[in-house]
Amino acid sequence: MKKNKRIRAIQNVSEDVWRKFSAQAKLLGITHAEFLQMLLEIYLKKEDDLNILIKKLEDLANSKTDGHFTILKFTTHWKACLGTPNLDTGEGREQVWGLKSYSTLAEAIKGVIKNN
Repeated sequence: MKKNKRIRAIQNVSEDVWRKFSAQAKLLGITHAEFLQMLLEIYLKKEDDLNILIKKLEDLANSKTDGHFTILKFTTHWKACLGTPNLDTGEGREQVWGLKSYSTLAEAIKGVIKNN
């Protein structure tokens, strides 16, 4: 089996996505393997960035709310805050409802850090 066919089978992607993938690698003048490596490095950097943000959020929560913070994932957005809303009461539900919505977890954490 040729290398390109193996890569395509491993990726199990549609022909359209594969054409776009190949075009990007060609545009950059690199092999498919190099392009995959680049994508992996970008993904891992984003993961590292998220770990750093969570550590900053932990430090902030430790200094302001005895270490408590809340992250909520809804169907279309994220919310986060320091402390723990009491969702058994109307007050806690109002607090969650009033939190700003963000499209990513990283944005939600950055929002908490920025506003505190």
